[in-house]
Order: sequence, then structure tokens, then C-alpha cells
Amino acid sequence: MRLTNRSPGAALLIQDAGDVIWAFTWGTGFHFLDSEQIDFGFGSGIVARSALPSEVKSLTKTILDHRARVDRSSMPNGSTIRDLGVDGYGEVVSRIEAKARISDLSVGDKVIQLSAADSLKAPLAKSVEHLLADLEVLDELSRQSVLPGLESLEQLVALKSKDSRVPALDEKLVDALHSASTNRLGVSWPHERLDAYGPVMSVKVNGLGDRKRRIFEQAPDISDVIEWLADVPREAVLDRLKAVKIELHSEADPQGHTLVSASVPLRR
Repeated sequence: MRLTNRSPGAALLIQDAGDVIWAFTWGTGFHFLDSEQIDFGFGSGIVARSALPSEVKSLTKTILDHRARVDRSSMPNGSTIRDLGVDGYGEVVSRIEAKARISDLSVGDKVIQLSAADSLKAPLAKSVEHLLADLEVLDELSRQSVLPGLESLEQLVALKSKDSRVPALDEKLVDALHSASTNRLGVSWPHERLDAYGPVMSVKVNGLGDRKRRIFEQAPDISDVIEWLADVPREAVLDRLKAVKIELHSEADPQGHTLVSASVPLRR
């Protein structure tokens, strides 16, 4: 018997007048994108600026620690962010569904359903002219202030790579890593990638340059990272953090076919 499988997917990219590229995907099309270039906070940022504060339907939050703990809550009739339990530090909202109103969109001044994770699902126009107008509306909305009651959606967010604060933070990170002290350092899973993981039985570390096989039962601890970077010159630390990759595998003995996630740079 001959078995076949087809998984349709498509991606449409549109560049605006600046250096921003909008990506629309269907089916498996999201796999066509470079995840390192995605602004994972865009979707939740739009929700934070347009949702009806008491009409949040469901919410997924990630607790930042090496165990990658995820809490999911839902209220079919709608509720507030606080009622769904988001009020502490060290929590990232990784998925949210809510009713919203964005009157300048092509759909007009009616209540719409928004869903945001590492992308945004929203009703947009299908004609070219009106779609481009909708994108301008979303771009303008993303620059506005967060609505009262939704502040916790951006309580903890990842900075874009070109943010002016990143170089100074990089220097602080290198200082902390070279101090050999773990008091102010920790390791956490990248929150935006949690839903991509399947069952994990082992963690493999690649890219340290010594050809040693490093397999862990769970995420490496910060003390492991300190050890890996102990002999790396200061000016090369950031490059090494990008070069070292973490892989998650579904079996205790990692093989090519047991990989359940894309390689994640240690820096993330």
C-alpha cells in the first residue's frame, strides 16, 4: 500500500513604506517564516489596545522558569484579565482571545473577535486597497497607549533586537556571566515557543565547539551555562550564546527523528 500526505500552506509577505514586513499565512504557511524575525508581542499588543476589558474569553500565561510551566484559563461569557489570574511578575501572556472594537478597520464599528499568540487572527479586508488600509490602522493602533485594565498584557515583553536598550542590556548580561555568580541569573524556556513542543524526554546541547555529547533530562541550569562560558573571551560571549543551540527530543537517546522542536539559540 502506498501512503501519501499533503499539508497545504501559503505565506504572503507585504512590505510597508518602511522596513516592516507583514506576513499572512494559511495552513502550514507559518513554517515558511524565520521565527527569529517575528515580533511575538505584536498580536497581544493589538489586543491590549483594542479589547473590551471585561470581554476576555481565554488566556494562556507562561511562568518564566526552566520548567516551562503554562497556565490556561477560559471564561466563555467573558471576564477581566485580573479575574483570569494575571497580576504577578515573571508571567508572560502567550495566548489570548477577546472581543474587541477597532472602528477604523474595514469591518466597521462592530464588535469583533481577536485571537493572539505568536500571531494575530483578526477580520481583515480581502481587496488589496482595503487590506493595505487595514494594515495602516493596525500599525497606528500598535503605537497607542494600552487600555486601562489590560496593562498586564505588556507587563513583561521581549524587546525587539533593534531596540536602543539592547546593547546596554547585552553588556550587563556579559558582566553577569563572567562574574561566575548565579544570584541574579536564571534560565527560562522561550515563552513564544512552548506550544510547539511535543512530549520531551531529553534535551541536547550543540555548538560548544568541543564535540562533546551533552544530553540532559531537562533544561540546563544556569550553573551549566556559566561553566560553558568560563573560558570564552568577553568579546566572544554574545556570539557563543547565539551559536550554542538547544534541542528538545521525544526519547532519552536523541536521534534525528526524535526532534520535537526547532533548535533554540541559548541566548533566547
